[in-house]
Amino acid sequence: MIRRSIFFGLLLIIALRHSNTAQSGASVEGQALDAKTGLPISGVQIKLLESSAISFDDGQFLITNIPAGRQSLTATKAGYVAATDDNRFLTIKPGQHLTDVRVGLMPSAIVVGQVVDASGNPVSGVTIRGYRMGYSPRGKYELQPPEDAVHGSSDDRGEFRISTNVAEGEYIFRAEPLPSTLLPYLFFPGTLDVHLAGTYRLTAAGQLDLGTITLAPRQGGSVVIHVSDGTGQEGIKAAIIDLMREDSPGVEFSGTVVGIGDSRGGIVGPLSTGVYTIRGMVGAPKSFVGQGRFNRSEFSVNGSFAIEDHDVTIDLWARKGPRITGNLQEKLPDGTLVPIPEVTLELIDRKQGKRIQLKSGPDGSFIVDCAFPGLYELISINSPGSDIALSSAVSGTDDVILHGLEISDKDLNLRFEFQKPAGVITGRVLNDTGNTLRGATVVLVGTDGRGAFQGPGLCHTINSVSDQNGTFELTVPTAGTYRVLAWKALLPCAPLNAEFLHKFEGSGATVRIEQVNQVEVDIRVLNVP
Repeated sequence: MIRRSIFFGLLLIIALRHSNTAQSGASVEGQALDAKTGLPISGVQIKLLESSAISFDDGQFLITNIPAGRQSLTATKAGYVAATDDNRFLTIKPGQHLTDVRVGLMPSAIVVGQVVDASGNPVSGVTIRGYRMGYSPRGKYELQPPEDAVHGSSDDRGEFRISTNVAEGEYIFRAEPLPSTLLPYLFFPGTLDVHLAGTYRLTAAGQLDLGTITLAPRQGGSVVIHVSDGTGQEGIKAAIIDLMREDSPGVEFSGTVVGIGDSRGGIVGPLSTGVYTIRGMVGAPKSFVGQGRFNRSEFSVNGSFAIEDHDVTIDLWARKGPRITGNLQEKLPDGTLVPIPEVTLELIDRKQGKRIQLKSGPDGSFIVDCAFPGLYELISINSPGSDIALSSAVSGTDDVILHGLEISDKDLNLRFEFQKPAGVITGRVLNDTGNTLRGATVVLVGTDGRGAFQGPGLCHTINSVSDQNGTFELTVPTAGTYRVLAWKALLPCAPLNAEFLHKFEGSGATVRIEQVNQVEVDIRVLNVP
């Protein structure tokens, strides 16, 4: 305790000595607590931007040299997940010493069970993977990409015990044995079909028993793959191949397949019966497996083929991937477009985990020579400045912000426009008793002018989280009539689902944004059904 007090004193002295040279530097002092018991938690990493600290035995922490503004706070420790009422965002004033910041965590859920074969013998080395139910960038409620934190293996007794480190919610679990075992991937409680899989709810500090799953020898066949360079000539030695079952999340097989240019071909499998999509890359990143032939029928890179109880042969030819070009521009008040240099945007295909970076040059343009096919969403922006915001991102007539970017085998041209915001909405989120509420997600939804929702919620571009004082700020890129709504424990992209959104027709507050104005409004938090 004495050493900790001395350490705190030294940090405060250092902060005071630098106060004259770094007037905007602020500090945050608080405590990491178990949200259920109220007991302190040591060893929690608390991070604000690039500054961080580790909580002491009594849960206390101190972070210094923090810039002013709305900052996102994260708290992580193995075996714990953030509580839903956590201080996820803090509003910090220049030079402020913010105290009594309580960061709540909950012990993560534990998942247990056992894997055996058809004779009842334990099977070791089986990966148990959890897939969360949630909303896609297109608003569909479906299985999400694999959660790396819901990941563990069975031991020599076939048993597994996994500390999940993920948020509460509904999950589907799959047992994924090693290919050498010739056993199939099975969803719990024991099915190949994802539509028949059981849905399990993970609860913080709880234990979920999946029971025993039996893996019988797989039914199906191997895939024999031939790849040429598009001219019919051989010589391609290997390719990185992904095989995905259309009725399952994630990738069934991913790896380098050798011998694909030989007459015998490269062999993958055996694989369980089902309908598959194949994707691959040769000489990454300059070319990819673009088209192929299965049972004498040609299919595109996103085409499908079936595996039944026999081996199948696929002929593929590789070619250079599509080129993505485009530009980043700022739209001035008079409508003039000027280039924005040195800004990086990032796209991600969450199913495959592949990323594409778009970096503008001096003239605001960018080029990606060879892109890998998939459905990508815009996830991060290296902002060109605090006074302008992204107002549109289109590919042809498709809205990339709302619907993502579908990359196939054709070249694409993207246009990103930034502009000074039309206005700002500030306010407070209130609970049922009229008190301010922190950690609520605030979303802006476009309306038809009469208050009815017009299209999905703009959850990717216009959202906020209430800070420690229950306040929020929304920057609105274009003028119009909007509705502001707030939820607690809202799943990402839920407002993009029309069925979800229309349950709240008439809720929230209607605001009108004219050119460059600020609106202040208080809103009541809504309950997620």
